[in-house]
Amino acid sequence: MDVQRALALVDAVDRAFVNAGAVHDIDARSADHVGHLISLRPLHSSPPRRLIQVRLVQTDPRERTMSSTAAEPAVRAAEEHHAELWAELTEATYALIDAVARGEDAGPARAALLDYLRAEVIAHLRTEQLVLYNLARGAGLQPLVASLELDHRAILRLVETLENAPSDLAAALAARSLLLLFALRMEKEEKVLLPALAEHGIDVADLLAGRPEVVGAR
Repeated sequence: MDVQRALALVDAVDRAFVNAGAVHDIDARSADHVGHLISLRPLHSSPPRRLIQVRLVQTDPRERTMSSTAAEPAVRAAEEHHAELWAELTEATYALIDAVARGEDAGPARAALLDYLRAEVIAHLRTEQLVLYNLARGAGLQPLVASLELDHRAILRLVETLENAPSDLAAALAARSLLLLFALRMEKEEKVLLPALAEHGIDVADLLAGRPEVVGAR
């Protein structure tokens, strides 16, 4: 597969992702972390267009599912940390994709992305696995945990693929897949896992306190 065909395939995946509504909603209070609106840079330099948007939305109190209002500050902190991770991961991913699209040496961008994944994203996921998944199993949420574990393993495999990819193009494709999967993984934690734990009487605020890998440095 040549570069143009491969990038066209990624472009098609992006459009399908947008059309499916699978974009990461970030509460408006996280605006300081990611700016008013983040639009991913296009895969092709001309014409410019937006492929995926990270939207800032006001949270309607009627839509909240948390059973305890005491949990909300910690959950909000987790959501804001996700916003930071998403913005930084997006920037690093598209630095790699842009280098490949321009035919430049993508080695430095690939190395920078791998460094970020190991230092931030993998640490975040492993802490969640250690702290949240065991409690979820104890609350009888085994099917949900199984789904999250599948995502976790898939992300780790993509990191390995990114590291060992035989070409910059293969690395860029792996990075793009990882970015999309991580966005969906964040949605599951925010919209399903944390509310489910709270509904089972687990003190989410206490659970996340002192966990900078999950809620960021506060």
